[in-house]
Amino acid sequence: MLMYHNFSKIVPGIVNDITDWVVGTRIKSAQLLYSLLLYEEDNVTQHLGKVLTGLYKAAGDEEKEVVLYVSFLNYLLTLSRSTLKYIKHDNNKTNKF
Repeated sequence: MLMYHNFSKIVPGIVNDITDWVVGTRIKSAQLLYSLLLYEEDNVTQHLGKVLTGLYKAAGDEEKEVVLYVSFLNYLLTLSRSTLKYIKHDNNKTNKF
């Protein structure tokens, strides 16, 4: 519950730090964003614009570990969207009866 209410306050700082000039800061920011999105789940959609901005910038990073976490984040976001589509599709089938 605490993260749900404060996620919007944390994301801009993380997005800023994921493109920092210090390699360690970029890695830790990518790891933190991954952990937060893992727990935030579907509530991230209202903050997706901010999150995607950081991911686009970090995807071209020279540090392999940052790019790896960006790939993990991409997988989480894709998985959550496809799961949501499946649930909606499944609900539409059951509502027809």
